[in-house]
Amino acid sequence: MLVFSVLFGIALAHLGATGESITRTFDKILKVFFELMRMIRKLAPLGAFGGMAFTIGNYGFSALIPLAKLMGSVFATMLIFIFGVLGLVGYFYRFTVWKLIKYIK
Repeated sequence: MLVFSVLFGIALAHLGATGESITRTFDKILKVFFELMRMIRKLAPLGAFGGMAFTIGNYGFSALIPLAKLMGSVFATMLIFIFGVLGLVGYFYRFTVWKLIKYIK
């Protein structure tokens, strides 16, 4: 897919004026897709709330225990990566994780 996309872009660039009309058409389609994604982003919290309400309503709060364990393991993994792996990389390349976080911020 990536190779096709790159080749398609190169072919459009070589077509000149004909390629520009196709590019404008794709630009209009892209705007429609971005508007669709904006609407989905606005409705996603409502869908997540509905899913949680359905789960808690049918199975009780005990159904959230596996989710809490999953979120705990995700956060623990992120902390291990940030301070463990990036800490080792920073040690070898002479920077601190805190400076990196401040730079990214």
